[in-house]
Amino acid sequence: MAKRKLERCGLDQYSAVLSQVGIVTVKDILEESPLRLLQILDMSVHDLKVLLDQLSELVAPKSRTALEIHRERSLRCCYISSGLSTIDDKLRGGLPFGSITEVCGPPGIGKTQFCLNVCLRSLLRPLSFGRSHQDGSSSHGLESSSVVYIDTELKFDSNRILEIVSNLPVPLSSLEAEGLLERIHIYRPTTCKDLLDLIEVTIQSVIIENCVRLVVIDSIAALAKKENLNEADKEQYLVRLAGLLKEIGDESNCCILITNQISAVSVPARGIQDQSPAGTLDGLCDHVPLAAGDNTLMKASLGSIWHHCVSTRLMMYLDETGTTAVAAAVGSRAGQFTRQRVLSVMKSPVSEHCSVCYDISVVGVGEVGVFVAML
Repeated sequence: MAKRKLERCGLDQYSAVLSQVGIVTVKDILEESPLRLLQILDMSVHDLKVLLDQLSELVAPKSRTALEIHRERSLRCCYISSGLSTIDDKLRGGLPFGSITEVCGPPGIGKTQFCLNVCLRSLLRPLSFGRSHQDGSSSHGLESSSVVYIDTELKFDSNRILEIVSNLPVPLSSLEAEGLLERIHIYRPTTCKDLLDLIEVTIQSVIIENCVRLVVIDSIAALAKKENLNEADKEQYLVRLAGLLKEIGDESNCCILITNQISAVSVPARGIQDQSPAGTLDGLCDHVPLAAGDNTLMKASLGSIWHHCVSTRLMMYLDETGTTAVAAAVGSRAGQFTRQRVLSVMKSPVSEHCSVCYDISVVGVGEVGVFVAML
């Protein structure tokens, strides 16, 4: 909180003068000597004391009761549909607001498609307050809401958005489709510093001005790997980034959705059996076998520090041999198994581990055999 920019604290009248002498955050002004501040701001001792007291109160941790938090959150929109009904049900409504949801997987598995799908659902459907409030309404919902899409890998494709909306059961007109694209704000930072500055300085005002309910970062790992950060710098970057994202999600009441890459880990065969007594993926925690009988597991990239920054983790992967029970059931036809795309809840504060098979079509990402309308 102390690193919050002065502009975000209602100090626009002072921020320009202070920034000229290198004072840009609340921490900077609180650490500065009162005498120098009096000279810079040209104000009375009393007025400076009032200003510093207000800033100290703003950044000091405040105690709140669990009942206050519960009542506040019960009155706010809490979820965006993932488009996969089984996953939404397990997550008690969908992708939660106020925390970080990560979807990870190998290249080409559909992570960006999943993000585009969630974008459209946040723009076209009423947001959910939880499982008991999902009524299947056909209304377009919060038509004034917007999306911030941070595209670090240059994968955002507006034509794919138009393809999906043109194949809906009730297709949007050209004018409606253009209006929808206008509500997706694209940013393309090229360095880790650019991304931090974007989130810390720019995104907050964009969220307020445009009623943003979803912030997407696709992907979180790209810039860190591109710059080849050493372990200490990477950890510092990730902790700072996670703190900013959680602050934005909670204060602005929006969903934070990010994509991540995967890395492979080799373990002894006994290690896999210990984690999965049933001999299937079901029950495995945060790791997925690359293939049945393979001692190599795939896990989310960026290490243990980032692992603890994410509240909800979804993993997308290709099951080619029926390793997961759901893929074995869906993919078995006439005694032969056909490979299946699988999405699993690997980490969640509210859900047990579960998996669904999904496919990617002209209407987006959907659960095999189940259609969840966007409108």
